[in-house]
Amino acid sequence: MGHESTRFEPTAEQAESLIHWLGSPDVTLRDIAEMHDVSLEALTQWMGRPEIGARLDAVESAVTRRTRFIATGFLPAAVKMLHAVLINHESRELSSGAMNAAARERANEAAELLWKLTRAAAAHEAGEETRGQSGAREGVRWRVPEVPLLRKRVESVVSARGAVEPRMLARLPSGGAEGEEKIEKDTGGTPVPQDGVGGGTALAGEALAREPGRPSLALRARQEIAVTGEKMIYIDGSQGEGGGQILRSALSLSMLTGTPFRIEKIRAGRAKPGLMRQHLACVIAAREICGGGVEGAEVGSQALTFFPGQVRPGSYCFPIGSAGGTTLVMQAILPALLAAAGPSTVVVEGGTHNDMAPPFEFFERCLTPLINRAGANVTARLERHGFYPAGGGRIVVEVSPAAEPREVVLLERGEAAARRVKAIVSKLPRHVGEREVSRVCEKLGMPREAGRVDDATGALGHGNALIIELVFGEVTEVVSSLGEVRKSAEAVADEAIAQAKMYLAHGAPVGEHLADQLMLPLAAMAGGRYATTALTPHSTTNMEVIRAFGGEVSHEAGVVSVRALRRSRAKED
Repeated sequence: MGHESTRFEPTAEQAESLIHWLGSPDVTLRDIAEMHDVSLEALTQWMGRPEIGARLDAVESAVTRRTRFIATGFLPAAVKMLHAVLINHESRELSSGAMNAAARERANEAAELLWKLTRAAAAHEAGEETRGQSGAREGVRWRVPEVPLLRKRVESVVSARGAVEPRMLARLPSGGAEGEEKIEKDTGGTPVPQDGVGGGTALAGEALAREPGRPSLALRARQEIAVTGEKMIYIDGSQGEGGGQILRSALSLSMLTGTPFRIEKIRAGRAKPGLMRQHLACVIAAREICGGGVEGAEVGSQALTFFPGQVRPGSYCFPIGSAGGTTLVMQAILPALLAAAGPSTVVVEGGTHNDMAPPFEFFERCLTPLINRAGANVTARLERHGFYPAGGGRIVVEVSPAAEPREVVLLERGEAAARRVKAIVSKLPRHVGEREVSRVCEKLGMPREAGRVDDATGALGHGNALIIELVFGEVTEVVSSLGEVRKSAEAVADEAIAQAKMYLAHGAPVGEHLADQLMLPLAAMAGGRYATTALTPHSTTNMEVIRAFGGEVSHEAGVVSVRALRRSRAKED
């Protein structure tokens, strides 16, 4: 009778959630029982059932198999070779007294990649397999990209300036049948790590590696279309960073210049090629605000043609329908709204904190103040948090274009003003966020009062995000990291701390993520110049797309210069 009174029979969804959280180092068994409204005794009895134990064993076995090749083969070799690149550059700098801008960029990129690979290798050696917030239900999400793609990126680093002998490349495992196995599994969302590692991209300032006869990014720029007589730009979506950035930038520039475009091979090198739901949301949003026409706007499509109309200010609501990044939708349409004839209000529903997009705080605290410096008035507020995989977040952005846009010049950070840290937890014990905040304050020399823990009470699912703000007189940098199953609070904190330290050590005002997101808003207004820490593949891709649409952008001696595009059709009318 006693067993009958405590017998726990969860639904299928509850069972998946329980298996998901049982592997987390930050959640105790009692915490899990309380979250699922079940007694500790009933939960332990349920865990003891043979069929449940077998499911847990199967998940662990799959995780172990998929990490073995990376942990023992590729990562150690890649780390060793990148270390040789850095030593080469450091001795070159010491002997000559200075490095040219291109060499410094390459060394910075190699240093960053080395840090990321070292972190991944250490995690695997410690047995800290990385799993996504979706857990067993959605599959295993990996922060380490596919071996063949990452190998291509390592080759571009080590062979760029002859820092490593070509014969050493032969020592780098290619993966074979096991290495070709998809390392990242994900039922939704773009398989592109937010931190920019992998993707097979080339370094900043370096010509993109092309197959024989492969066209450049702009396939046939500004050729006439016989049927309409309009000029159209043709874009190869597999080049540059090879993901959604090319599409978003093309949508923005098409609306700003009134020039139609066709993009082919959309995300061709990804595990799931073609448009995903969050990319489709960007296309639909662009079509709505300019009344344009589009062909190929469906999930999975690898080709899309966009005919822009006149940008129309107004009130809009765009539900992504998944945990896709709300800030990425704004990235696609904000430049056009900044050039519109009047103010607009935009509501976007989806993910506000996931590893595929900048968090809301980056958009609000880092990007919009610089846009407003050009004379616009952009405000953003978060009404509900949205984490992967549940989504359901909601942001509201109000945009008032500048009457007379001003050039933005940002070459110095200014005096250090403040450092703040915030941990966000949803349906998790509060001590997870408290541990993250305490570690950040300790490692960055911040008083404990500079940190806080926010409960995302309205969020639909479990989630955890850590946000660090570095406030200076001229700019605010925002770095972040996300909690995941089997990722301790301390590991989450260390990831954000490393990003903060890297930014602080460099000295330039504009961080790598802000560098690519600032280009198009400046091009939509009066242009500008800014010094940046490094150019990522997203940045170099943005520059190529801007040039394809007739814009002018350059990068020299660490400074990005953006010229204003010709006035948009909305303003001309």
